[in-house]
Amino acid sequence: MEYLYSLSLALFLTIALIPLLIKVSGRLGLVDQPGAERKVHSSAMPRTGGLGIIIGAALPLLILLPMDGYLRQLFIGCVITVLFGLLDDRVELSYLWKIFGQSLAAIVVMSGGIVLHHLPFLGLSDSPLWLSYPITFLFLVGVVNGVNFSDGLDGLAAGTSIMALLLIFTLAIQSENSAVALISLTLVGGVLGFLRFNTFPANIFMGDAGSQFLGFIIACLAIAVTQSEISPYSAWLPVLILGIPIMDIIQVIPVRIYKKLPLPGPDKEHFHHQVGKLGFSHVEVVAIIYLLQTILMTGAFLLRYESDLAVALFYAGFV
Repeated sequence: MEYLYSLSLALFLTIALIPLLIKVSGRLGLVDQPGAERKVHSSAMPRTGGLGIIIGAALPLLILLPMDGYLRQLFIGCVITVLFGLLDDRVELSYLWKIFGQSLAAIVVMSGGIVLHHLPFLGLSDSPLWLSYPITFLFLVGVVNGVNFSDGLDGLAAGTSIMALLLIFTLAIQSENSAVALISLTLVGGVLGFLRFNTFPANIFMGDAGSQFLGFIIACLAIAVTQSEISPYSAWLPVLILGIPIMDIIQVIPVRIYKKLPLPGPDKEHFHHQVGKLGFSHVEVVAIIYLLQTILMTGAFLLRYESDLAVALFYAGFV
């Protein structure tokens, strides 16, 4: 009952907040102007949708969830991510400042125990810190940028995030991880409320604050639900849960390094752009990626108790 209450409250709060945030976006300086290299919209758009998701989800969680243990560091890491995201929405931070903010947030949550201790194929119940910390850091920063990259079409990042959060909720319920279950389902409510205004043609964008926040917290929750001492799941599951943003990173980053371009910079070489170049419309591209995300999430659920090798082979076949 608590789960449904928190989901419903986040949903209705976000739906109530979005129209207000649309109105004040100009005063806040959080408006996305058309014309940049990777932008597909033709008119100015509010970038305050992420604030609606964050506030709508945060209020019920602050009421229902005690902020102790690793949850305190998770909260601080989310605040850092959102603040740097808002600054980026407002003044367009350089890529070095973006990476600094993402790195700071990653270090904070790792200090609270959100770490990839059980690494695939190593056969170790606890990997050495010199190995697990750098891999966790790269995973967190990579996913934040991957989800940010995917926020290029109306409804895309929000819809795929909802699917990932629903899978995390299911895994958390089955492993009796009530905190992760509550956070993930509450976020589903917030993102659903935002999606009401973000489906094509969108009235509002989530902005970098929203996309980086979603990437960060989904990555953290994926680690938390699969890496706890009582978790029965494959250590590869976080890769499946965040498979599409990871695939985008794998595709884009080597090209940017080769061309000597800033890693977080804008372009039209991302996965959704490549699908669009095949002749599909905006709505069709989103539908195709929703289908691919559904396949990934279904595979992750069916393979949740299988070996790391089985999960890795499934993802390799998908990519």
